[in-house]
Amino acid sequence: MANKKITGISMILFSFILLFTYTFGLIIYPDLKIYDVKLSELLMKGTIYVLIVVFACIIGYIGYTYLKTTPPNIEEVVREYKEYVKK
Repeated sequence: MANKKITGISMILFSFILLFTYTFGLIIYPDLKIYDVKLSELLMKGTIYVLIVVFACIIGYIGYTYLKTTPPNIEEVVREYKEYVKK
């Protein structure tokens, strides 16, 4: 139970930090320079990168599921179980 509470609180804090960062970087002060790159440009590039990584992971997972062997039919499992039990 405590583990779920810690996870929930962590997710809420992460979302607030993310919202604050995007609000500050895109609306309040978008011209702030970080390593000679505007904060708004850095946030947009980071967002696009994360979206591409998530998309690639989803496509990779779909490909992985196609390559996995399919489980046997339930009828085959039941038949094998009955044969095993008879022995």
